[in-house]
Amino acid sequence: MSEKELNKKAFEQAEKELFDKRVKIAKDYILQTLEKIEEKKKEKARVEEELRVLKLDLEDIRKGNFKSIEERVEKSTIAQDITVIPYIKIVEIIREREKFEPIRPWGPQYPDPNIVWCNAMAGTYNLSDGKSMYLSA
Repeated sequence: MSEKELNKKAFEQAEKELFDKRVKIAKDYILQTLEKIEEKKKEKARVEEELRVLKLDLEDIRKGNFKSIEERVEKSTIAQDITVIPYIKIVEIIREREKFEPIRPWGPQYPDPNIVWCNAMAGTYNLSDGKSMYLSA
């Protein structure tokens, strides 16, 4: 093989190696992007579940239905991690209610006015992060 043919062959192989390297780099970027997408989908599902639990908690607090919150916290690890009211406080509230259930002349459909959380009725609330949230009745 002459030196000219040898150089030509070496040049072709170098071009092929460079092309293969570029393909590998692009493939790595694509794989990383796909992995990140899958990770974000899982994270989104987790956040949506947490949001669902918080909305259920808010609705139960509004109704004064702390037993539902207690059951949810007992069954779900997500609820245990995300619920704002400490589990011990929920149990205390339920025990207090079982000891003495006040007479409500205005009807049983209204929550106990002695519990602060039940005063969260329909309206606009300013959250600690500066956003506002509207709750409808």
